[in-house]
Amino acid sequence: MALIKCPECNKEISNTAKKCPNCGYSLSTKSIKNILVPFSIILIVLLIIGCFILYNHSQPIYQYKKQAISILTEYKNNTISNKEAREKLDNLCSKMYGEKDPNNILLGLEIEINSISYSLFNELSNTQIDNYINEIKNK
Repeated sequence: MALIKCPECNKEISNTAKKCPNCGYSLSTKSIKNILVPFSIILIVLLIIGCFILYNHSQPIYQYKKQAISILTEYKNNTISNKEAREKLDNLCSKMYGEKDPNNILLGLEIEINSISYSLFNELSNTQIDNYINEIKNK
C-alpha cells in the first residue's frame, strides 16, 4: 500500500482508497482523462474520415473544371478550332452527365460548359474566352 496525495485537500491517503477520508473526494478510476482520451481519438478519426470524403467528393469537380479550362485555353491559343473545342466540351459534358451527383453539384458546371460549347458556333474573342474561364473557376 502506497500513500498518495488527495487532489482536493492534499492530505496523504491510501492509493487503494475509493474516497478521501478527510474531504470525501471520489478517487474513482473513471476520471475525466479516461473519458476524454477515447472521445478525442474517436472525434479525430471522424474528422479525418469526413475530410477524406469531402476531398474525394470535390475531386471530380476540380478535374472537370481543369479540363474545361484547358480546352478553352487551347482554343484561345489557336491550338484547336472552335469545332474541336465544341466537340471536346460536349464530350466533357457527356462524362459529367454519367457521374453520380446526388447534390447536383456537377449539374451547374455541366450547364455552364454546355452553354459555352453552344456559344462556340461563333468565333469568340479572347476577352469572351477569359470571361468563360473565370465563370468556370468560380462555379
